[in-house]
Amino acid sequence: MFARIIRGWADANDHMLRNGKAVAGALQKKHYPQATIADIEEALAAQKMFSSREWKRLYADGSVARWLQQVSDFFLTEVSIAPATPATQYFDPSLYLATV
Repeated sequence: MFARIIRGWADANDHMLRNGKAVAGALQKKHYPQATIADIEEALAAQKMFSSREWKRLYADGSVARWLQQVSDFFLTEVSIAPATPATQYFDPSLYLATV
């Protein structure tokens, strides 16, 4: 079940990267009629989006786990949350890596 969800997300993500104009048009029509397509294209371009191939590399080299750890560290430091579980103990990239 999770593999199908991951595969669907990866396919949709790559579609967005390959078809920016069509995606902007669909978003404008279905969800943001008050915005212009140019504004939506600009918002999409301002994001750092990774392809499935790039995500796979970031999962494999530990970057994603390090990013999650930075978020945990922020909350530990800034919000004084009790000791948290390290990201490497709750985040398992193996399903994504096996699927994509």
